[in-house]
Amino acid sequence: MSTTNSGAPLLTGEMDGLTYGIFFSGCDARGENCEDMRLVSYWDEYPVQALNTWNRTKYVGRAYLDDDGTTLDLWVNLLGA
Repeated sequence: MSTTNSGAPLLTGEMDGLTYGIFFSGCDARGENCEDMRLVSYWDEYPVQALNTWNRTKYVGRAYLDDDGTTLDLWVNLLGA
């Protein structure tokens, strides 16, 4: 566990070779009571067509290519509203 430049909590790890991060935002000055979090996993590069199919057929989450390969992310509202 660490923090972002803004002081928000940041959890990172690796499981079975898959790197992931949990980024929190909208937190108070103590890094608590956060409004939302973003779940992110980083994969080897997948074909663009597979990512387009994911984005077209899945209700939540998005997949895209960036400089590090394929990223899959999902925003979660922690306020319950």
